[in-house]
Amino acid sequence: MAENAPNRKLQLYIDGHGTSWNLLGSTGDGCDALSGTAAAVAGTPRRPRESKTYRNRKAIFQDPATFRTKTCVIYTEAAAAALSGSSTVAVDVPGSATPVTYTWQETKPDRSPIKSISRNLAD
Repeated sequence: MAENAPNRKLQLYIDGHGTSWNLLGSTGDGCDALSGTAAAVAGTPRRPRESKTYRNRKAIFQDPATFRTKTCVIYTEAAAAALSGSSTVAVDVPGSATPVTYTWQETKPDRSPIKSISRNLAD
C-alpha cells in the first residue's frame, strides 16, 4: 500500500496587517478546504521562516478519541473567522483504513513586526 506523502507548494498568505506573502505550505493534508488557500502571486515576497518575530496563523484540531492533534496553517483572516466548534478535518492516519475526523479546538494568531516611520527630532 502506498503511503500518502505530503506535497508542498507556494501559496498566498495574507497576514493580520494585510500584507501579502508567498508561503510554502502543504497541500492534500485535509486542511485545504478550510484554510483559505490561493495560488501564489509572482513578485510577492516569500514569508520568512517562523521565529520569535514571525509566526503563521494556525488552527489546532484534535481527535476526541485519541487526543492526537493536527495543526493547519490558515492563510487568510476570513478563513480563521469562519472556524467554529463544528469545523472538522479528515486526516489520513497511518495504520487506519479510513480517515480520522479531527475537530477544531483553537486558532493561534499570526505575528509579524509592524513597520513604522522613524522619528527625527529637531536638535
